[in-house]
Amino acid sequence: MDKSCVLGVDLGTSSVKIAVFSMELECTFITKEPYNKTGDTPTADEWWASFLRTLGNVSQHCPLGYVSAVSFAGYNALVGVDENLDAVTPVVTYYNNEPLQYIKTRYGSGDARFVFLKSGNPLFSNGLTAPQLVWLQRDRQMYLRCRKFLYSSGFIAARLTGRCVVDRTRASQSLLINPFCDTTRWNDELCGFFHVEQTKLPEILEPWDIAGGVTGQASRITGLKEGVPVVIGAVDSTCAAFGAGLCRPGRLLDIGGSAGGLLSLSDRASPIEDVITTSYLLPGLWVRSGALSAASRLFLWFIRNMAPQWDYKEFIRRVGRAEPFCGGLQFLPYVSGARHPYYSPNTKGHFVNLAMEHTIDDMARAVVEGVALAYKLVLQDIRLRDGPPGEIVTVGGDSQDLIWRQIKSDVLQMPYAVPEVFESSAFGAAVLGARAIGLADDLTGFIEKKVRIVDKTLPNPELKRGYNEKFREFVRLCNALYAEENGRYLKVSPENLS
Repeated sequence: MDKSCVLGVDLGTSSVKIAVFSMELECTFITKEPYNKTGDTPTADEWWASFLRTLGNVSQHCPLGYVSAVSFAGYNALVGVDENLDAVTPVVTYYNNEPLQYIKTRYGSGDARFVFLKSGNPLFSNGLTAPQLVWLQRDRQMYLRCRKFLYSSGFIAARLTGRCVVDRTRASQSLLINPFCDTTRWNDELCGFFHVEQTKLPEILEPWDIAGGVTGQASRITGLKEGVPVVIGAVDSTCAAFGAGLCRPGRLLDIGGSAGGLLSLSDRASPIEDVITTSYLLPGLWVRSGALSAASRLFLWFIRNMAPQWDYKEFIRRVGRAEPFCGGLQFLPYVSGARHPYYSPNTKGHFVNLAMEHTIDDMARAVVEGVALAYKLVLQDIRLRDGPPGEIVTVGGDSQDLIWRQIKSDVLQMPYAVPEVFESSAFGAAVLGARAIGLADDLTGFIEKKVRIVDKTLPNPELKRGYNEKFREFVRLCNALYAEENGRYLKVSPENLS
């Protein structure tokens, strides 16, 4: 029996996960290791140490000599490294609001318009490369010591191969290229605008390209065979969409996890001012993503501060026990600033209409409904440009939470589909690895054959009117509290209430 395997490595916000796949792309083993015990933003060395520990777990299941390829899905976190691939800067994550705060003091509306026209994306947004680099330039000596700037997966790939690369889906999130034009090289005009030297940027590859083979030194450290192909892969959310079966326009992915939001595929080569648009894995398709600053992270925030005697299961049980609409109680979920729709680090969250008759259960459900209403704002922006989607696909831990899934389906009045693939980011990365070594030449055909829907949640039509009214009030409150500061007045689209 052939014991050869492909490793799909998913570098997430808090841990490294490795899934072992047979050469037929059947998952045989999954393991993960946290970056640290504190939950703090990890250092690049903690990325590497966690990767090594996770590889050690894999070696207990499958001798690493059988590994035929290693491929990556990586979260949105940047680090500057020197010529020895040692970190020079702190890790800058998508949820770090300081770069956004800083560039809002440096650039105005005219600059934002220029950047949007050239890059197809909004200047004032968290987690994009150029604003992070501008923020790091404040410490000129530290910046000059950096040989390259790498994202999470690119850092691990560089440690394995010695080559500094980035995939084009990640590069298209940088504001340093235009995802609708040439995605294989950095844009001279945009790099000049942000004063970013292209020599400090990694080489852009296709997601299925081999960055290099495992070096002799890396082989001795990791236990992987020297020369094993290392595939750069793609952004974690892009790999998750691909691994969940999104190959054609009209389907959305619930990004889920700690941040949350929606991701859709579009075949329309045009930008949307309040949604991030990036290159997708498949030709002729682009990703529209409206990400939040916090989703399930807000549930843990509520437990920690409002009901420390609860665990997560008790929180969800209480949410399910509370009545829909929470007796008029609203929660605006922008506690840690806003990504979509305001892209403002200073936006605050609010409980509104809190009364004596409201219980702790009502408050818990209001938090969950508030996140779902923020999802509805994302859906509205996507729907206005690309038309109505057919269904939303959900994966990972969120897909197993029936109460949370039902609330989102009811608020959005959209069906939620659950594919058989559970760890879709790691699976998507593994398929790219398989493509690199000649096992999956037709990516669309392979994914559509491999991924099937095994469960579906349908919206309750009896709750449609009530949630539409709550959405109107949610938008009214957002306009009253945030519109003047952020310069965006939200409207309720009739199509979003259909």
